[in-house]
Amino acid sequence: MFLALFRRLLGVGSVSSSRADKPVGDDISIVRPPLLSLREPDEPIREFMKILEPNGFLLTESGKISSADVPPRSPRHPEFTILSLEDVEILRTIGKGSSSRVSLVLHKPSGKPLCLKIVPVGDPDLQNQLLRELSVHASMHCPFWVSFQGAFYDGQGAAYLALDYMDSGSLKDAMGHCKPLPECAVKVITLHCLKGLKALHEAGWIHRDIKPSNILLSRERARAMLTDFGLAQRTGGGSKMLGDQAGTLWYLSPEALHGRAYGFETDVWSLGITVLESVLGRNPMSDCETHFEVLDRTSTVCSDLHQINNSDELVDFLGGCLEPDPERRVNLAQLLEHRWVSLSASDQATFEIWLSNRSNG
Repeated sequence: MFLALFRRLLGVGSVSSSRADKPVGDDISIVRPPLLSLREPDEPIREFMKILEPNGFLLTESGKISSADVPPRSPRHPEFTILSLEDVEILRTIGKGSSSRVSLVLHKPSGKPLCLKIVPVGDPDLQNQLLRELSVHASMHCPFWVSFQGAFYDGQGAAYLALDYMDSGSLKDAMGHCKPLPECAVKVITLHCLKGLKALHEAGWIHRDIKPSNILLSRERARAMLTDFGLAQRTGGGSKMLGDQAGTLWYLSPEALHGRAYGFETDVWSLGITVLESVLGRNPMSDCETHFEVLDRTSTVCSDLHQINNSDELVDFLGGCLEPDPERRVNLAQLLEHRWVSLSASDQATFEIWLSNRSNG
């Protein structure tokens, strides 16, 4: 499998047990503890990793690894070949996080815009996130994920991931321009997210960091897509995994906050909080300053549903997502069949008009 291959190539060491308290906020990601750690930050990657092509092959000093060494991918013609910074022209920075920077670049051979995510790999936690993100993209292609176009290491402490450019920014950007968002737009975005999560879960991965900034919008494709799989984790042999806390505090499920074992249903909770935030105009956890306040709030978050001036179908949809008991929470299959996300042609057309107006605004 690809993950085992990467662990062998990159020299995975022992599991770290470090814990670090993080400040509260909608953009503060928590990783407790990292599941993997690498021996040295540079040597293994410098020696082995040159580029991961979109078709799932890893190119090394010794040549191309057989496709038998990586999981099968859905058929997709590779659009780009990106071997180094010489293949792109950096136009401007379009995003910054606590651990990475995203630049808009022009792919010189094709003339197409791309996003280049720049990740310093000197920190073991960032190495682990890079490993996860590459593993997810190598596992399959999904039309509701931001497409991965390649990766390379510059030999000086930074890894570069090339992703499709999404011309309408993130759902968080959209909420910054309009609070609350129109229900018709949120409905289409939610359906696209459900389809992206379905593919991810079927491949055995939990995203663990569903939030507005990790949902990107494309006017060209008239679509919402999931991105940032750096905290994703396989469930292993069963549907549950150990209760390590990973994600963004305001979007963590009750079971994750409790430190209990959790599974795919944790992504359903995070999506529910994201949808509620979109139609409410604020995050329902925004008045919480501590981990324990967020945990306490999860038991009453559904009380916010009466504050939204939207359809009964939406309220019912959110009630299923935001059930505190994970055993009673609705699953993705049920949500995909929910009447609220049964789109008509006019729903999609209205979404495309909204997206076009937002992009032009």
